[in-house]
Amino acid sequence: VQNVYNVNKQGIAVLEDKSKELPHWILSAMKCLANWPSCSELKQPTYSGFERDVFKTIVDYFGQIKEPLLTFHFFDVFVSVLGLLQKHSKAVEALQISCLLLPPENRKRLQLLVR
Repeated sequence: VQNVYNVNKQGIAVLEDKSKELPHWILSAMKCLANWPSCSELKQPTYSGFERDVFKTIVDYFGQIKEPLLTFHFFDVFVSVLGLLQKHSKAVEALQISCLLLPPENRKRLQLLVR
């Protein structure tokens, strides 16, 4: 079913580039942290500071990426949105529109982070 949507003009299935997707281990770390501490059925370690270690792993991964999720190219756009914070509804709308300008892989990663 997936290949129905990923075809070229000749109708041949085109493989998606998986190199820009987040690694499975980072997605697992984000899921673990999102459900912490209420998700005890996942058999997570219970030592003191476990959640800090998971968070540090996520921070380290995103810290080593060449370009930030909110790209340098759109820095001024996002700074301008910060100026609208007093007008909450306008700020939310401006932020949503600004996020649409991001490259698709950045937008997807950002969406996963803010869930």
